[in-house]
Amino acid sequence: MLTVSYDIYAFQLKRLTHILTNYHAQTWKFFDEPGNAFATLTQTLNLWRTQTKVKRCTEIHYDKELQLPLIWFNFYSIDGKRLSIDEISETDVIPSPIIPHLKEPVNFEIISKDNPQKDETYFCFVPLKTCENQEGKEFSLVNWLYFFAQFIGINIDVEMVTEFVESWYEGI
Repeated sequence: MLTVSYDIYAFQLKRLTHILTNYHAQTWKFFDEPGNAFATLTQTLNLWRTQTKVKRCTEIHYDKELQLPLIWFNFYSIDGKRLSIDEISETDVIPSPIIPHLKEPVNFEIISKDNPQKDETYFCFVPLKTCENQEGKEFSLVNWLYFFAQFIGINIDVEMVTEFVESWYEGI
């Protein structure tokens, strides 16, 4: 995975959360604290097959050591119990073809550790290897989010969002 500077990450995150919230019907919240830009998305999902609900909490934080954004996530039952990866895969939130890749990822690992903003344990996708940007390659937060979001059942219309992002950059 390509590394990205904090400034480029923060710039892209601010625009991406605006676009996803205003044009993609997802209510992302962007936080811009000094040296710590991050975004959150909390959703209650109706599970039609089981007639229950789960709460999905998703956060994007920059990891200064890896020089990458990381996606943090948790799913909770309606009574507030944190779900395991196996329990998450049984909710029908994640498309069935994706589940084997969630349970046995290839290019990343799923770790469980304390969320940088909360005093709570979250799951986190961590790439197995990174590389610095090379000439001709640019980090795209849209593509990064599209890749990782599929593993937790968040749908991103990458073409539409990319078009908005590119038009936004042209206007700057």
